[in-house]
Amino acid sequence: MEAKDLYAGFDNSEYDVEARERWGTEAVDRGASAWARLGVDGQAAHHAETTAIGQSLAACLAEGLAVDTPRVQALVARHHAQIAVFWTPNRESYTGLGRMYVDDARFTATYDAFAPGLAPYLRDAIAVFAAANLA
Repeated sequence: MEAKDLYAGFDNSEYDVEARERWGTEAVDRGASAWARLGVDGQAAHHAETTAIGQSLAACLAEGLAVDTPRVQALVARHHAQIAVFWTPNRESYTGLGRMYVDDARFTATYDAFAPGLAPYLRDAIAVFAAANLA
C-alpha cells in the first residue's frame, strides 16, 4: 500500500475543527502552509517517502527486529524528518505523537494498513528514538 492510496479521497476539512481545538489555529495553519510550500512534486515525494518508511518498518516488524535496533532507529529518524517538515517535535511531543498512533483508531488504521501491529511498533520505536535523540 502507498501513502497516496491511504489518503486518496481524504477530505481533511472534517478534521480541521478538531485539529484547531487540539493543537491551535497557529499550529494547524503553519502545517498547512508547509504542505502547500512543498508543491505538487514535493508532496508526491513526501508521500513516496512516507510509503517507503511504512513499508520498511512493516518489514522490520515481520522480521521480528527489536525497536531499538539501528535499522529500525534509522527508519524512525526518517519518520522524524518527515514530521519536522510541518513542526519541530521535541522528546515529549514526538513521543506523544507515537502514543496517538495507537490511541486514535484513525492513526492506528493508517499504520496497521502496512502491517497489523505496526502502530504500536512505531510508537515504541519513536519512544526509543526520542529518549536517545531529542531534548
